[in-house]
Amino acid sequence: FIGLLVIILVIRPIFAFMIVKIAKYPSSVAITVALAIAQIGEYSFILAEEGNVLGVLPDNAYDIIVGSAFVTIALNPILFKLFRITGSRETRYSNIPEQL
Repeated sequence: FIGLLVIILVIRPIFAFMIVKIAKYPSSVAITVALAIAQIGEYSFILAEEGNVLGVLPDNAYDIIVGSAFVTIALNPILFKLFRITGSRETRYSNIPEQL
């Protein structure tokens, strides 16, 4: 359970941050993307249930996935508050094309 949380809350956001920075976006955008990806959503419940029904996923794995989803969904707003990006939207996203 702890290992899955480390992957979801630490490793995935670090990789997302690095990919956005490699794409030459500002750090504020990279942090926002990293924080947004630091959770697994409600869709994981459906996937875990289907995996369990099809016999591809053991019962304890289903419980771990659902528990991790609850924890990461609950922590995500707290992470956004903790890593609040200062500055106006215009200055944070000034080099992003309007089409996006």
